[in-house]
Amino acid sequence: MKETHVEGAQNAVKNLEIHHVAGVTDLRGRVARCDAATARLAADIKSCNESIQLLNQNQQEQQGRLLDRVLGLDAKVMLGHLIHVACMYCITIYILLLGTLTCQHGQ
Repeated sequence: MKETHVEGAQNAVKNLEIHHVAGVTDLRGRVARCDAATARLAADIKSCNESIQLLNQNQQEQQGRLLDRVLGLDAKVMLGHLIHVACMYCITIYILLLGTLTCQHGQ
């Protein structure tokens, strides 16, 4: 009877050990899959960050070009306005001079 109990205990320990080894093996597989997924996500995040940096640089360059164009257009508009004012001033002086000349000849 003692042998039966010993054999039963040995079988129980073997079964426990088999389940334990299977559980540890399963956990190792899960950890390996998690590590691989973490590495993929880290690579994806790094790639996203690099893309964001490139987009920021591109945006800054485009913003600079746009600002240059706006300032150039502003300068052209101001120059056009100054030319218009100068022309109006010249025309006014011309008309006044014509009026003065006409008045002197009429006397």
